[in-house]
Amino acid sequence: MTRELLGPAAFGQKTYLRQLDQPPEQQTWDIALTSYFDLEKFSMWHFYHHFALDGFSDWTLEEPELKRLYHQVLATIDRATQQQVIRQMERHTQEHAYFLFLYNPIQLYAVNKDVEFIPYVHTLLKFNETAVTDQHWSVRKQKAAVRE
Repeated sequence: MTRELLGPAAFGQKTYLRQLDQPPEQQTWDIALTSYFDLEKFSMWHFYHHFALDGFSDWTLEEPELKRLYHQVLATIDRATQQQVIRQMERHTQEHAYFLFLYNPIQLYAVNKDVEFIPYVHTLLKFNETAVTDQHWSVRKQKAAVRE
């Protein structure tokens, strides 16, 4: 088994159907891993649109059931009903091994013990409420400079 870490352009040439460097049946990889940011807190449309259902990385052999569930969740206004249909879609997707869902709603961040870091339940890194304590090196350095 070999592992390759590709930059965005090279990844696109291997996985985006319209950018392939060679035909799909001649690709040498078995599994391609990528991340997907849920920018709107409703990734269903974007995720399935891009990675299935004729999107730019649609490597699935689409089944009518997946498309039916997809259109059902997009036409549903009630959030609880949406969640129920999304779970059906994910079960269907898992049973057919379309994707491997690796949920990571809050990424792992390492911060100094003197940094007050409050992560958001969002996939983008925001520092809105991040601050340092009086014990942080930068504050201690400023105080030392003022004393001189």
